[in-house]
Amino acid sequence: MRENLLKFNSLFVANGLTERLLSIVNMQTELVFRILPDLTLSFVNIPFCRLLNESGENLVNQSLTNFISPETTQNLRALVDKVLQTQQAHSEEVNWQIGEQRHWLYCNLVPVSVAYQEVIELQINAYDITNFKKSERILKKAKRRAEQNADAKMQFLSTMSHEIRTPMNSVIALTHLLLQENPRPDQIQALNTLKFSAENLLTLINDILDFNKIEAGKLVFEEADFVLTELIEAIVEGLQYKAHEKSIEIRINIDPKINPVLVGDSVRISQILTNLIDNAIKFTPQGYVSIDVALNQEEGEFEIIDFAVNDTGIGIESDKLNEIFNSFTQAESDTTRKFGGTGLGLSITKNLLELQNSTIQVVSKVGIGSKFYFKLRLRKGNPSRITTAEQLILVDYTQYNLHQANILLVEDNELNRLVAAQFLHKWNAALDFALNGLEAIEMVQKNEYDVVLMDLQMPIMDGYKSATLIRQLGKKYQDLPIIALTASAMAEVKHKVRQAGMNDYLTKPFNPQDLYTKITRNLKTNMTLNTNTLEMNFQKTHDTLLLMISPENINYKKVIEISNGNKAFIKRYNELAIKMFEDLSTEYALALRTKDAEKLRKLAHNIRATIQLLEVKAIESEIEHGKLLLQNTATTPQQINESIVWIKEAAKIMINFLQSKLQG
Repeated sequence: MRENLLKFNSLFVANGLTERLLSIVNMQTELVFRILPDLTLSFVNIPFCRLLNESGENLVNQSLTNFISPETTQNLRALVDKVLQTQQAHSEEVNWQIGEQRHWLYCNLVPVSVAYQEVIELQINAYDITNFKKSERILKKAKRRAEQNADAKMQFLSTMSHEIRTPMNSVIALTHLLLQENPRPDQIQALNTLKFSAENLLTLINDILDFNKIEAGKLVFEEADFVLTELIEAIVEGLQYKAHEKSIEIRINIDPKINPVLVGDSVRISQILTNLIDNAIKFTPQGYVSIDVALNQEEGEFEIIDFAVNDTGIGIESDKLNEIFNSFTQAESDTTRKFGGTGLGLSITKNLLELQNSTIQVVSKVGIGSKFYFKLRLRKGNPSRITTAEQLILVDYTQYNLHQANILLVEDNELNRLVAAQFLHKWNAALDFALNGLEAIEMVQKNEYDVVLMDLQMPIMDGYKSATLIRQLGKKYQDLPIIALTASAMAEVKHKVRQAGMNDYLTKPFNPQDLYTKITRNLKTNMTLNTNTLEMNFQKTHDTLLLMISPENINYKKVIEISNGNKAFIKRYNELAIKMFEDLSTEYALALRTKDAEKLRKLAHNIRATIQLLEVKAIESEIEHGKLLLQNTATTPQQINESIVWIKEAAKIMINFLQSKLQG
């Protein structure tokens, strides 16, 4: 082999190339050297000599193993064997230990053969990347520290969220209870102020938590089927009371060409629209707020949808339009004092849209109003995967009756137990308590429960572990509905709840009706309750109606409260409400007789806020019953007629009541 090498090198000498090439190679910063298959050095350039701190004469014809550590030798032999076997070039990072020093070299090994036959040498071109690796280690360490800090920050926020929400759960729930106990007029204002303040504080907490989740890159978007119309109507329904307080009309215009069911993160879309609609109401002293949703274009299984929220509010100055999307920034310095808020709503909205490859835009004129608009690309959904509100909850909400359902409440906080017990006993539930997850496991094996309400943060054993172990007890326990009660608003909590095998979750502090809805939705006896309720609805009589919708049962106090003594507002409200009940009487009959489910849905939406404000939920229940009649192929003309008569009688009672208020 050495003879072949001498013949090969003589070719360079014969062509007069060796000296010129050697000069060029020595001028490189790159390390260049050649080795025989047994790691004997046959050529070195000056940079390589400097690395080993040896002269070329001492290195050539010497084994490289004399100058490097056994570990480096082992790694280098493995690389050489790989090149000899494949007879192809190979590149790899190698950690070289030379004496007491360590160097990272990026080595490119190239096989050298004579006339493409036997490999006689390997040429190695190497770059010293030691400084780069040091920087990389520093950056990785800094990244790990930043991630640890971010995780610690998120953990702190999660803990604080739990600690704040736990007492607030009691404050808001007890306020609801006190408002239901027929308080004196002078107490109502104080209780409403307390409820408003607590809910405002919750909004601030949620804004800060969402802002930090986005900052930390912890926000995860879900993909699930949802009904866009129902989503928007639910948002508007939740904000309707604010609009009523200011006599602002909320208009909804949804393009019928949009696929009814879409796939996306309905919670985040709801958050975006809620922020925009809430802002529009807040900054609109009079006029209207409109939500306009239109189909922009179809792209196969996807739809591009335009969303816009318009208002006739105070508007925004042109030089402030870009600033309003910055964190903690409001259009005017005194906006927070005048209107409230953190200045995070629009920043969160902007970030949520950008994470979905969209952009929020705004046009506005001072004194005229504003328009916030954006596009979303959403996949068309499958209606068969949607469980509608009518399918989920057929229980008559006027009764709030859990029919002695056996419920286990797992909660270590005594005040939370006291508050929940108040509601559950009121709703005719049989209730047991467990103070931690371990007790819960013992109790579900001793007793038969229809549903378990499971707190997540508890001593001895938390809710996650407890639910996981309950599911492992056997098939019987796999069907037991478990609802998580959590004071944390983190998205990760929802994922962990599902992983632990729980059916549903409710974030504290919860609205009593939300608690009732979650329980009835998950009860094993739900179908029996639904059947009983439907039968009861079919058997409603005129006398029962008079009992359920009588002047003493109509809550007119709320109208007085939101009017703040404005007689013109009360007069106008009564006139509009009378018109709504007149329309209900005729339109409901038309919708049922023509079997027009869409007309009935719109009618229900238009009157829902008025019904809920006056607390005549028996009417809402009957409208829901009407929807079921249209869905049921076995419905008889007599059942249709009974429901129409029921609504006409109810509407007549409401109209007479409101007219008496106008005259009074």
